[in-house]
Amino acid sequence: MLFGVTWLDMVLVVLLIVALVKGYHRGLWVVLGTMLGTVAGAIGGFYLIPFVARWVSEPTLRVVVLVVATVLLIWAGQHIGVAVGRRVRLHVNLPALRRADRVLGSVAALAVTVLILGLISLSLNSLGMAPVTKEINRSAVLTVTDRVMPDGSQRFLAESRAAIAGLGVIPEIDTPVKEVADEPEAAPSATLEVPETEDAQVQDSVVRLSGFAEQCAQTQNGTGVVVAKDRILTNAHVVAGVEEPIVETQDRQVFPGRVVHIDPARDLAVVAVDGADLPVARHGADLEDGAAALALGFPAGGPYEATPAQVQARGELLISDIYGREDSTVDIYQLNADIEPGNSGGPLVTEDGTVAGLVFARAPGSSTIGYAIAGDEFERLLEDVENLEVPVQTGECIPGG
Repeated sequence: MLFGVTWLDMVLVVLLIVALVKGYHRGLWVVLGTMLGTVAGAIGGFYLIPFVARWVSEPTLRVVVLVVATVLLIWAGQHIGVAVGRRVRLHVNLPALRRADRVLGSVAALAVTVLILGLISLSLNSLGMAPVTKEINRSAVLTVTDRVMPDGSQRFLAESRAAIAGLGVIPEIDTPVKEVADEPEAAPSATLEVPETEDAQVQDSVVRLSGFAEQCAQTQNGTGVVVAKDRILTNAHVVAGVEEPIVETQDRQVFPGRVVHIDPARDLAVVAVDGADLPVARHGADLEDGAAALALGFPAGGPYEATPAQVQARGELLISDIYGREDSTVDIYQLNADIEPGNSGGPLVTEDGTVAGLVFARAPGSSTIGYAIAGDEFERLLEDVENLEVPVQTGECIPGG
């Protein structure tokens, strides 16, 4: 790295300059045609990721296949778009219009290249491979493209890909802690009165987890919360079957992790990140029925989101382990909240930003009722968390997880 610029940044800057020059020579209409075809190809590559993960088990080959397939899709889309754009450009005859056409072509070409880089970055980042994720997060150019892409579009792409590929299974609880007369029509909106400090206090302690489970040939995504400077608390089903989970922080640091504790019965796991010095979240809070809270995490493995939640009830419930085999009694919160795959392992926090629970499940077929493991279930574990050093077997993965 030279002056904070990586080799990847140098390549990307050259690509952006080439796009600017080609956009000027081609003009707006040809660029627009190219843009539509290219974006269609890049989106096709993005949605192809889960299927490539299933078909190709060897990590390096998986990246190669994905990159080649995406390049071919983009190439095909570009050529179709160029053909359409050239036909339209034939009708732009006035000199003044042609000059404007060239300038706008440069701007459009630059914009579409940034969009494509953002899509490719988002795609490769979700593979659960430390070297790839680290290189992407070190890139200054990709950091900018990530910020330029609206969170809403990133979230939509992540959620739709998970839905199409059948990814992101989250445990479901059939028996509620407390029967609700009428299931809420919607989860609490962002207008729910929750102090801004709640999210800000703990946000830096919330990390994204990803990893590849070879047995199921799938990439798994979830959330974790920092409970010691180099220890992450998450759900067992997030890391089940994953040998080396990847930890991404809010400031784009990337660490390879080691699972040093796993409890399938309570759906808890601890990931060690050697050499890390991360901000630790406060924990030990309790929430009363009706209390407002936030579920913090990365829905569908997409961008960070603070999901408004409201406690409906708290109580001990007999639930199955992550494999649906043995039952245990677990103290949990029942929430009115829109909990999605990817939220798993994220903290449920109080008004002052203190962790009160760990999100882990939702009601079957519901987008308004979720569940979090109460803090009492993991407080004793956290007392000795820094002494957990020895890697443990992560067990079987959960298909679709």
